[in-house]
Amino acid sequence: MKSRFNGLVASLLAFGLAACGGGSGGGSTSTQGNNPAGNWLSFTPSTLSVTQDEGDSVSVSLIARSSRTFAAPVNVAITDATGVISNRVEITAQSDLEYRATLHTSGTLKAGQHATTLEVRLCEDLPTTCAKPLPGSPWRVPLTVTVQSGTNLSALKPVEGLGPWSTYQGNAAHTGFVPASFDPTVFSRRWKVPSQATGKRSYPSAAIDNGRAFFVRAIAGGHSELVAISEDTGEKAWSVDLGTLYQVNPPAAANGRVYLTSTGHSDTFLWVFDQAKGTQLTKQAMISQWPSYSAPTLLGTDLYTVSGYAGGISRYSDAQGKFLWNGPGTAYEGWSPSTDGRFVYAYSVPDNKLRVLDVADGRSAYTIGDPYPYSTYFFASAVVLTDTGQAIVGAGNLMAFDLANHTRSWTLNTETSGTPAYGNGTIYAVGANGRSLEARAPATGSLLWTAALPEGAPFSNVIVTRNLAFASSDATTVAIDLNTQKVVWTYPMGGSLAISARGVLYVLSKTDALAAVNLR
Repeated sequence: MKSRFNGLVASLLAFGLAACGGGSGGGSTSTQGNNPAGNWLSFTPSTLSVTQDEGDSVSVSLIARSSRTFAAPVNVAITDATGVISNRVEITAQSDLEYRATLHTSGTLKAGQHATTLEVRLCEDLPTTCAKPLPGSPWRVPLTVTVQSGTNLSALKPVEGLGPWSTYQGNAAHTGFVPASFDPTVFSRRWKVPSQATGKRSYPSAAIDNGRAFFVRAIAGGHSELVAISEDTGEKAWSVDLGTLYQVNPPAAANGRVYLTSTGHSDTFLWVFDQAKGTQLTKQAMISQWPSYSAPTLLGTDLYTVSGYAGGISRYSDAQGKFLWNGPGTAYEGWSPSTDGRFVYAYSVPDNKLRVLDVADGRSAYTIGDPYPYSTYFFASAVVLTDTGQAIVGAGNLMAFDLANHTRSWTLNTETSGTPAYGNGTIYAVGANGRSLEARAPATGSLLWTAALPEGAPFSNVIVTRNLAFASSDATTVAIDLNTQKVVWTYPMGGSLAISARGVLYVLSKTDALAAVNLR
């Protein structure tokens, strides 16, 4: 049977390997049978078996250990003749004699069981021909992929204490917190629909209200589309073609309405749609340059959003979007105002100050700032308001502001990624440039515990429940038990996160899909 080869993957140093990969699947051990010539290379594990939902792709790791080194470069290929493995292979050196291959199953496999054999070739020439194989090559590793239907449309009912996920990080305080507990052993994918981010730079997120998920995606002809998906069935309830716009930002949802902004000079508008039918209710011109923003912030019938040529915040006062005022602010990437109903909060760059505006008229109430050596125009985060009177900001470093005394409480060099979450009296932040989840005390910032996040793409999103934290990268979403600090569930897709009032987790990828996962 003819093997598939999919091009150059990586160059390795210690083993002298220039690795070229093929359709690959994931990690196990393989031996050469009774051939002693191949005993110098061993694999862990010896057989591979993974389970995935239909339409998903999962990664697997294969560890190779060698008892010898080679002076001359060696070419490596990991192939599969059946198409069970995709064309993505990454090979990294763990040490001089140990290597990890990360392989990815195909996302087009149908429900059922798929068995194949991975062939690992080490050759002095190109592995496509391998006229000069190393002693023992090729090695073979059995792989079985079990594909589930991936659709579980079980009946949904409200979860006590939960409300709509109306905006970025769920609410006007951007805490990313839902007061409920969930059992990771019963999680199942509900449905999955295509999604694609729009605009030059995008910070996609979904809003969930009244049994529907609302998000923006790209469609044919360079157009953007606002779409409503039924939480019950995964079917499209309606969609609206917004035309060709420079940038369409994520939606917010409440009051029977869907709100979104578009930005980019003459393309800058506040749009309001009816949730039930998708009917456009209003479209108001605003002012902006080129930045991309997070969803508008909603509190009751009040809406706060970025608006201003060089930055600013506007308040709209009713469900139809009646303009009230425009206040000062700065223009930077990915942000959204926060509010507690008395004041509006935004962290300002590059002057590194917390700006606080009065909700009544948009005038500056006060600012908190002192010399601080951090500056960026690309600040994809938002202020998190705690119930202890603090404002938390993740801007590379993690900072807390005392809102009663108008002082900066503390600053920590934690290499924070994205917006922290706050719940259970604790700050949860992705630290170490996306490699760990950290739990910290709000009053002092002291570390309570840290949990390692899986290898691969760096993590940048976190939301939290009573017993679990959900964190995601662009490729993976995990649930971490807050008591044990262990990863207890993994889903092979990443993106922005949301939890609905009926206990459904949403994962919205920039380029792939919107997936709904039953948490009960």
